[in-house]
Amino acid sequence: MKLRSINRISIFIWTLVISVGIIYLLNVNKQRDNAISQYEIAVEISSSTFDLSVLTSDYLLNHSPRTIQQWNIKHQHLKHLIASNNIEESLTFDIYLKRLDSLFQTIKLSQKVYYDELTPKQRRSATNLFITAIEMQSLSEDIQNIYLEELKDASNQLTIDFYIFIGGIIIFLIISSRMIL
Repeated sequence: MKLRSINRISIFIWTLVISVGIIYLLNVNKQRDNAISQYEIAVEISSSTFDLSVLTSDYLLNHSPRTIQQWNIKHQHLKHLIASNNIEESLTFDIYLKRLDSLFQTIKLSQKVYYDELTPKQRRSATNLFITAIEMQSLSEDIQNIYLEELKDASNQLTIDFYIFIGGIIIFLIISSRMIL
């Protein structure tokens, strides 16, 4: 085979190998980025759920209209966050959100200032609201752990694939240099 033909074949193979390698590494990186964004969403859900619990406690202590407004804003934010993202267990989150809203509405009916002055039904609603918030936080933490594992797996895969890619280039460089000589 002529040297010129060998060089053309070598250049073509190099271009192909590098292109496929880069595309593959970009795909693995995209999977890692997706796991990061899903993890961040799960953290936001957990944080917002905790905020709802705090706002409920504040409302039970103070009965301020501002707290109701903040609670409604945080609740809407959670609904939007869950609805606008592809979240595992989104149906379960929707059920929890509806329960939280219903329970908070029951608590709001009371104009009493202290928890001790609530009716038994309103006390049960307050207790159930806190239990539901804890269940929702627990679920979001489970999802965080799932995405954290996916993130670790994707990062490990990216590292391994990068080293394989570099090793493949070195091996191919050695083989192609021997073909030319």
